Amino acid sequence: MLLNLHIKNVAVIKQLNIEFKEGFSALTGETGAGKSIVIDALNMALGERINKDIIRHGEDKALSEAVFQIDNDETYGVLEELGIEHEDGMVIVSREINSDGKSACRINGRITTASALRDLAKTVLNIHGQHDNQYLLNQSKHIMFLDSYGKLELNQYKKLYDKRKEILREIELNSIDNEEKQMKTDMLTYQVNELQKANLVPGMEEKLETRQNYLSEISNISSVVGNAKYKLSEADKSVYDVLSGISSSFDSISQYDETLKELSERLNSVTLEVEDIAYTVASFADGIVEDTGELDEIQGNLSTIYELKRKYKKSSVEELMMYYSNIKQQLDDIEQNDEIINKLNEQLKETEEQLSVCADYITEKRKRSGKALEEHICRELEQLDMPYCKFVVNITDTDFNSFGKDDVEFLISANPGEEPKPLNKIASGGEMSRIMLAIKSILSDADTVNTLVFDEIDAGVSGRAADRIAEKLSKLASNKQVLCITHLAQIASKAKNHYLVEKNVTDDKTNTTVKLLEGNDRVCEIARIMGGHNVTENTLNAARELIGE
Repeated sequence: MLLNLHIKNVAVIKQLNIEFKEGFSALTGETGAGKSIVIDALNMALGERINKDIIRHGEDKALSEAVFQIDNDETYGVLEELGIEHEDGMVIVSREINSDGKSACRINGRITTASALRDLAKTVLNIHGQHDNQYLLNQSKHIMFLDSYGKLELNQYKKLYDKRKEILREIELNSIDNEEKQMKTDMLTYQVNELQKANLVPGMEEKLETRQNYLSEISNISSVVGNAKYKLSEADKSVYDVLSGISSSFDSISQYDETLKELSERLNSVTLEVEDIAYTVASFADGIVEDTGELDEIQGNLSTIYELKRKYKKSSVEELMMYYSNIKQQLDDIEQNDEIINKLNEQLKETEEQLSVCADYITEKRKRSGKALEEHICRELEQLDMPYCKFVVNITDTDFNSFGKDDVEFLISANPGEEPKPLNKIASGGEMSRIMLAIKSILSDADTVNTLVFDEIDAGVSGRAADRIAEKLSKLASNKQVLCITHLAQIASKAKNHYLVEKNVTDDKTNTTVKLLEGNDRVCEIARIMGGHNVTENTLNAARELIGE
C-alpha cells in the first residue's frame, strides 16, 4: 500500500507531505484546489510522461517521492530483475525533473530509469482517471479487458503469429511478376557475362599498368641495358677487366701493409660484385624482346577495366569483383525463385495450421471468459443502481492479428426492451463511470496490486447511483487500499479517511496543502460539498447523518 507521498515544487504545491492510511480514503476540495495535481505528482514518481511545465513557477526543479509497503511476489520479482535490494517490504520511488526537461529516477536510492519505475508501478498501484472512460469507448481495447479478466496467455500464439509475418514478408520479397522477372534476369545475365569475361583478379589493374609502363619504354630500356652490358663486360677495356687487373696488382702487395691488405680485400669484393652485376645485366639484355602485340593486349585490358569502373561506378577492380559476386547471387536467387517460393508456401501452410489450432483454443477460452464477464459485470452493475442493464461481450471472427482471430466488442442495453448496442452509442457519462468501476472491481479481485486510485470516478453521477458507487468503493477497500478524488458528499462520507485539499494565496503566491480531517472539520467539509458556501445547521446535520450512515 501507499504509505507516504512527498511533493516539492510541483505546480502550485510548494512542499507537501501526505501520510496515507489503509482502507478507503477520499480527497475533496474546491475545484482548482489541486486535487488532480496530487495524482499528477504520483504519476510523476511512478515514471509516467510528465512535461517540465509541472515545475512550480520560479523554481528550477520538482520532486515527487512515494513510499510503499509491499507484500506481493510480482513486485519482489521486478526488484530482483533490477538488482535492487529491499528491507522490511519497504520501497521508496522518487523522480526529480529539472527545468531542462531531464529527470533523475530512483528506487530505494538507486539510480534507475523511468521505464523501470513504470514496470514497478504496475505491480503496486493502479490509477483510474476520467480518460479511462474514453479508453473503454475504444473498441480495440475491449479484447485487452477480456483477456485480463480471463488471464489469457498469448505467448505461444504470438510466437507463431510473428513467424507467419516473417514468412509472408519473405514471400513478398521473393515474389515478382514474370515480366519483371525476365527483365531483371536479362539485365543481370548481361552484367554477369560482361564482368566474367574481364577475368578480374585482385591487384590486376596495378600489375597491368606496371607492365604497360615497362613495354612503353622498352626501346629506351634495351638501349640503356645493352650499353651497360657492353661497358661492363664486352669492351676492350671493360669495367670488369680494369677492376680485375687492379685487384690482382693489390693482391701482390697486400702482404706488406695492413692498409694495402684491406684495400686488396675490398677491391676483390667489388670485382666479384661487378662480375655478378655484369652477368645479370647480360642475362636481362639477352631476354629483352620488343613485342607490340603484348602492349596492345595490355592496353585493351586496361581500357576494359576503366570502362567497367566508369559504367558500374566503382573505384577499383576489387569493388567490381564484389559487385559481380552480388549480382551473381541475385541471378542465382531469381533462378531458384520458384523453389524458394514453394518452400516458403509450405512453411506458411504449416505455420498457419499451428496458428489456427492455437487461435481456436484462444477463441474458446475467450468465449467462456466472455460469458463469465457478462454475468459478473451485470451483478456489479446491479449493485451500482443499474439493475436492468444487460452487458454483452460480442466475439466475432476476423483475420489473424496479434491477439488471435477474434474481434471483441462490449455491448450494453441500459433499459429493458432495448437491444444491446456499442457503449459509445448509448452509454451516458454516469453509466460509463459505473461500467468502468464494475470492470475495475472485477479485475482488481485477481490483481496483486494493493492500491487503487480513482480520479473523479463520480463524473456524471448523482443521487442513488452515487450511494451505490460509494458502497462499491467501500467494499473494494475491504481488501485493497482505495484513494478517491471526489466531488460527491455520498462518496466522501463513506471514506474511512478524509483528506482536504486546499489552495491558499500568501504574498501573491499560490500554495496547495493537504490535511487529514477529523471530527467537526470533516462534518464541515461534507456540508460544504452538499451546500456550497451556504452552510446551514440543516446542512451540517445532514452531513453528520451521512457520516453516521
